[in-house]
Amino acid sequence: MSNILSVKNLSVKKSNKEIINIEDFTITEGSITSIIGENGAGKTTFILTMAGLLKPSTGTIFFKNKMIKDMPLSEYRKNISIVFQENLLINDTVYNNIAMGLKFRKFHISSIEKKVDDILHRFKISHLKYQKANTLSGGEAKRVSIARALVIEPQILFLDEPFSSLDTLSKEDIITDMIKVLKENKITVVMSTHDKYEAFRLSDSIIVLEKGKIIQKGLKEEIIKHPANSFVASFVGVENIIEGIIIEKKSGSFIAQVKNKYIEGIGDFEVGNKVLLCIRPENIFISRYLSESDTSARNIFRGKIIEILDYGHFYRVTIDCGFNLISYITKTSLIKLSLKLNDIVFVGFKAMSVHTITMV
Repeated sequence: MSNILSVKNLSVKKSNKEIINIEDFTITEGSITSIIGENGAGKTTFILTMAGLLKPSTGTIFFKNKMIKDMPLSEYRKNISIVFQENLLINDTVYNNIAMGLKFRKFHISSIEKKVDDILHRFKISHLKYQKANTLSGGEAKRVSIARALVIEPQILFLDEPFSSLDTLSKEDIITDMIKVLKENKITVVMSTHDKYEAFRLSDSIIVLEKGKIIQKGLKEEIIKHPANSFVASFVGVENIIEGIIIEKKSGSFIAQVKNKYIEGIGDFEVGNKVLLCIRPENIFISRYLSESDTSARNIFRGKIIEILDYGHFYRVTIDCGFNLISYITKTSLIKLSLKLNDIVFVGFKAMSVHTITMV
């Protein structure tokens, strides 16, 4: 796949304060990329700049290897669409809202009718065709907004926190319908979000912004397995993030001290390094009776259950081992082990399950 959009040495300043500073960023044609980060990280500014709605202070944006600043802005914008958090529909019928972009592009009336009817059908809103936009529910308005963006078959679709106002069921239904259209038409997508479900559900790749800079980028599987810092680890669902210090270095592994306990992990770290030890809760097991001869896990701790939360399909169990560890277990396991608050149990996890981040 060829690159469709790339950024070089991009800086955006507001009131002399730098909001975005991106050295290098490339998007592959047909890919779906999510931009994640905390509030104020610069996600929206980055989206708006790439979409040509904000002028960068310095740097260059390339569309299909051509500098955007060297082409008429209208030419670039004909190839892109953007959906905002707010739906921004005009006070007219659903049909006229969706047909707007096609009319600007001088499509023939018969072609407009065909394309609008098709997208209405795909997003299950044909029955709303002649309804006024100001009478729509939030979910209906979002479907219209996305349909309007996709009906022109853009080469790039920018999404800025598009689903933040929707309930879970509405969000899932819309995402399912949207993915079908995106895949069939091989549309490139760049989306900003603070919702990990949206990022994992939609994306091929993820970039993480912090204070306007990219701190990690890669395939979503890489981000999940190897988060760069505590924010990324927390975002991808690593609930166990424990501070420790390396006290022993081995060949390809290490021992870290956590309070008066010791955790073994995999990696090349120097004695004295302060680290964050990240363990996903699904990689931590619980047992009533356990010894080192019963398991290949290198890390076994005795502790007391201090919290059990019912999450529907599984339970979230917190164990005080001198430091807290969180484990996810099934209802079947909870019942089989007869777990309850204040029970003394053993918890364990493999050295391979520890992802380690050096603290700065």
